Amino acid sequence: MNYAAMPVDFISTEGKIELNQESIKTYKEGVDKAADRISFISIIYSVLSIYLVQFVRFMIVHRFQNIVFVTFLGLLVICIFISVAWTVRFLLPVRIAHVHQPQYFYKHIRKKYKEKGVEEDRMQDRIQATYLNELEKAVTINFAAYKSRRRNFYYAFNFALVALIPYLVCAAIMLGTKEKEEPQKIELTNTDALVKKIDSLISKKN
Repeated sequence: MNYAAMPVDFISTEGKIELNQESIKTYKEGVDKAADRISFISIIYSVLSIYLVQFVRFMIVHRFQNIVFVTFLGLLVICIFISVAWTVRFLLPVRIAHVHQPQYFYKHIRKKYKEKGVEEDRMQDRIQATYLNELEKAVTINFAAYKSRRRNFYYAFNFALVALIPYLVCAAIMLGTKEKEEPQKIELTNTDALVKKIDSLISKKN
């Protein structure tokens, strides 16, 4: 909301109503736009899932002997866990406040004030005050929802980004480590019998 682009009236009731109406609209749009950002986190999660299973297998095969790899894999798991926790909080529904329809104020509220004996020359001010009070409550609720969504996305996204650091380290260690193939040992037993068998086969052919 760009207050600098327009003269702001913080004194009159009409000015306050206009400011609060703009604020409700701004914060509600902010909450809706924040929900669309989940795609950015999903992309990072997709990247992190490429080698995650291989990392665990690599660690088990090497019997946890590579301390550096185990350390960075632990950091990776911690960052992912924290990011997922904040992502879940981000996806949870938030409370959004809505103001009553205009006729609620100029019919229902006006009728109530009439029943209380409010004079007509003061009716406009009283209805405006009631409307402004409801707007202010709605702004408070929507701002809290907007702030909560932004905070949850901030931590979910940033911990996902931080997880890329240990992820790259683990990938470099795993891809840079050549699997040592143990040479197969062939044990020959009963050598004399084997030699006689070969000689007999050769003599038959001749």
